[in-house]
Amino acid sequence: MSEILVKIENPASKKRFIRLLEDLKYVLSFKEIKANDFTTETLSDSDWILAGRPATYEEIHIMIKKSENSPLLNLDEAKKLSFEHLSKIQTVP
Repeated sequence: MSEILVKIENPASKKRFIRLLEDLKYVLSFKEIKANDFTTETLSDSDWILAGRPATYEEIHIMIKKSENSPLLNLDEAKKLSFEHLSKIQTVP
């Protein structure tokens, strides 16, 4: 199963898109998420890994950027350690 996030700014287009989704037999479910439900705040260090929630692509790269700025690791070491850590704590469906 896959999940897709779609951003639509035009309300008329949104209504047409929802009607399309309702007609597609292979779409199991969908829900509308209001713009104010999203946060633009960066996750804190304790929020990065929550049980059952894989890190997003953007979060992985933020972790890598943080590691890049570390005086102890270079870029390649940071990437390797980040992806090793993530592969241990999460499974990708």
